[in-house]
Amino acid sequence: MGCSINLNGIYIFYWVAKLKSITAASRQLNSSKPTFSRKLAELEEALEVTLIVRNTRCFQLTPAGEEYFQLASQIINLIDTANTQVQQYKTDSHGTIKLCIPPEPVSYTHLTLPTNRE
Repeated sequence: MGCSINLNGIYIFYWVAKLKSITAASRQLNSSKPTFSRKLAELEEALEVTLIVRNTRCFQLTPAGEEYFQLASQIINLIDTANTQVQQYKTDSHGTIKLCIPPEPVSYTHLTLPTNRE
């Protein structure tokens, strides 16, 4: 393999393959079509295999692209599941809260607050 493969490239490939369009996928992810085309080319170069046959009239996954899409879908689903699972820690409170309350009410009427002198 020539270049390194990162999740961003896999994610882009996943959406392009799912929507069967670089333009639609770039719109879906609010990015530019040239960026997506470049990332796909980098992914194919890193894998040393053609994943998508594309021209102005045709978009088709190669057999390698079909298999890669199935595996990429599993990866994306696992990441989504992991993100969802971790989010529960943000919204759910866990643990014990201990409060210390004096046995008798305390009066704070004897406190004098400083005045702001200019």
